Amino acid sequence: MNRRAFLQPKRVAQPAPAFAGAAGASPSLAANPPETVSPYANQALPDGLRTTASTLAPYTGPWGLPQAAHLLRRCLPGPTRGEMQAAAGSSLAAVLNGLLTAPAAPAPPVNVSTADTTVPIGQTWVGQAFDQTLEGARRTSLRDWWLGQQLTQGTSLSEQMTLFWHNHFVVEFGDINSAQYGYEYVRLLRQHALGNVRQLAKDVTITPAMLRYLNGNASTAAAPNENYGRELLELFTLGKGPLIGAGNYTTYTEADVQAAAKVLTGWRDQAATVTGYFTASRHDTSTKQFSAAFGNA
Repeated sequence: MNRRAFLQPKRVAQPAPAFAGAAGASPSLAANPPETVSPYANQALPDGLRTTASTLAPYTGPWGLPQAAHLLRRCLPGPTRGEMQAAAGSSLAAVLNGLLTAPAAPAPPVNVSTADTTVPIGQTWVGQAFDQTLEGARRTSLRDWWLGQQLTQGTSLSEQMTLFWHNHFVVEFGDINSAQYGYEYVRLLRQHALGNVRQLAKDVTITPAMLRYLNGNASTAAAPNENYGRELLELFTLGKGPLIGAGNYTTYTEADVQAAAKVLTGWRDQAATVTGYFTASRHDTSTKQFSAAFGNA
């Protein structure tokens, strides 16, 4: 065996997309190839996806340590043997109720840096004035605090779902350059971690961290910014479907992105109060219409 060849990834030829001048391709697609679509984008959903035969009917099978361990390992970052044994000694219904019960909100992160003379060691910096020289220490404190919550969450899904929603409604702390904004963002995710996804999507849209991260705070009637509108449709809610026309991704269109951007104009962030707020004079008041994917709303 050639060890060098074995360690090299196998190169698979990529078929040309159907709209790239292939025989029988849509004339509109051939004439107006969508620039936002990768030449290697899926033209259809992949085949052979694993499915489950399970239903929403309550589980009635055996319940013991193997089943309890299986459940907790999939719901918690690192359940202890004691937690698994306690779950096995309880009923499945009681364990599920515990997983779906949100604990009390934790105390906010505290100052651990001697460089921050504005806040005593061990007291929280949340609510203090922004200071660029202290941002690094405060973001480190925020990350350490959040990791600590995950490690000590007990048998509730709350922290695991907070992390899940962070991975979904992504914000990068370094990019927003505000530990205060980062804390408010995490607090919001935790508040809605086990709640209504629609309400979470609404609230995270105007949280100051998201407004700053995806440029919603600079989107005005004169210059609508499509960054958040595109992420909202493509990544946060609908998802991009198969390409069925120029700028038409089945579930939404490029025109829908533009309409969403106009709907969201006028929002800004306020560092002093760590809030998002609306300025009517910056809002696009024109009529917006979405595509047939939205029922032409």
